[in-house]
Amino acid sequence: MKTALVTGGTKGIGKAIAEELSSDYNVVTVGRSADAVKQGDLLDKEFRNHLLEIYTPDLFINNAALLTSDVDLMMQMNGVIATELLMKFYEKMPNGMIINMGSVSAHKPNLVKEPIIRTAYAASKKYLINTSLALSAGKNKDVKVMCISPGATHTSMISNISDYTPVETHYENYDWNNSICWLRPTDVASTVRWMISLPKWITIPELILDNHYSQAVNW
Repeated sequence: MKTALVTGGTKGIGKAIAEELSSDYNVVTVGRSADAVKQGDLLDKEFRNHLLEIYTPDLFINNAALLTSDVDLMMQMNGVIATELLMKFYEKMPNGMIINMGSVSAHKPNLVKEPIIRTAYAASKKYLINTSLALSAGKNKDVKVMCISPGATHTSMISNISDYTPVETHYENYDWNNSICWLRPTDVASTVRWMISLPKWITIPELILDNHYSQAVNW
């Protein structure tokens, strides 16, 4: 069975992706939680090197991210570290697929009086997205590099900065004028499933999953 390595794989989008892939892959989840197959902190370089040493996945889901008031930490994790993992697994993998988790915010960092935390988050994701796009365009080896950039997704990460809770009836009876439907982690996971099911000769450099309703927000 092929191996899928999923960073940030114990909650939110990463958990949903891990569950979606579990029937077809030996899924190795990475995270700080005790639920992770490989428990550790990606901010720790020794732990990152350990992952790179022992795993050569068929599918790498580069999903782990932070949303925090510590701007330097967020830029480090979402930008520098995520990009380091992308580059090093790309170099190591002889073939297979890498899917990076971007954000629609990277394409819309221009709201009036944008809070610094959101500007930094957008900038960190832009770094990862641009590196992903460069590798995808290069086509230097038999590793398909793609990116998904979701809009506002109902996870604990975004709930920490928003008091909005999606209403289930909005999903059941969607109306553009009145419904507010954040993406659900399972929506992103099903998109990953579709992307990896495409023929080998088809690639999607970046797929933006934006929210579509009258009261849409930047996330």
